[in-house]
Amino acid sequence: MKRCTLCLAALAAALLGAGTAAAQSRLYVFDASDGQYHRVVKVREDRPYILGRAGLVPSGDRRYALRKADEYAPLFIGLEHKEVEVSGFNILGQGVPMSVNKQVHFKAVLTSPYWLSDVFLVLEVEFSDGATTVLVREVGKLEARTPLRYEADADLERDSAVRSCKVHLFTEGSEVFTSEIPEAQREEQVAKMIKSRLGSAQQAGPRPLLCPAPGYPEALKKSGVRGRAVVALRISPEGRVLEPSVQSATDPAFGESALSAVRDWRFVPGVREGQPVETKVAIPFGFDPTTAGAR
Repeated sequence: MKRCTLCLAALAAALLGAGTAAAQSRLYVFDASDGQYHRVVKVREDRPYILGRAGLVPSGDRRYALRKADEYAPLFIGLEHKEVEVSGFNILGQGVPMSVNKQVHFKAVLTSPYWLSDVFLVLEVEFSDGATTVLVREVGKLEARTPLRYEADADLERDSAVRSCKVHLFTEGSEVFTSEIPEAQREEQVAKMIKSRLGSAQQAGPRPLLCPAPGYPEALKKSGVRGRAVVALRISPEGRVLEPSVQSATDPAFGESALSAVRDWRFVPGVREGQPVETKVAIPFGFDPTTAGAR
């Protein structure tokens, strides 16, 4: 088995590059100026922004379309304590009931191991008559490992009962993995992403895919000390982390933080003679309280 060392800077650079990959769904909005649908890359409050000739410009339209793409962005956001409610009341007019002031209320605690910018929420609402509508709201910035209590309201323009409401989260125009997606489905998608990145390579070292950096240990925040840790591990032919262990650490807390982070990492595995192979790596981490949580 080949042994190599991956530096954290290389990991970060590769992750930033991977973040621009196509998402499972992309959001588009109609632009009346040219009669075309354009990809939404940012949302401010409820206004979508698209890339125009002069750069990022707001769209005055709200005709959305969710279109399937090849992959999710290799990033993750957890949704805890999620609540989605539809409110409104019915009135009778000449014997015909009419729903008024109908809204969708969304509430959740959002957490991500990554620092994410330009995050926005998309609610895909399906009605009992089979019609669907897409609602969009700004989330903004997510700090790494810092829970965000998020709430949003959106008006519904149809009187039909709501059958379902699917949640999508995007960052910089790409849809990310969320805890709403069943684990088996997430695993299937990750396996496809790994396979596509392997391609027809004959010889290659392992590359990071889902590898969030560890957080600065809570127990050391008062001291503000800088530190390092090195974690040794094996990467399986499927890109999983096997038997991670702390090789060295300037403080045990740094070692535990690094170890906790890498247990769930996924890699594009190393390749030898066209076949994925198991690889040993030693990954160094630097901890600085002044940059903890920064991108």
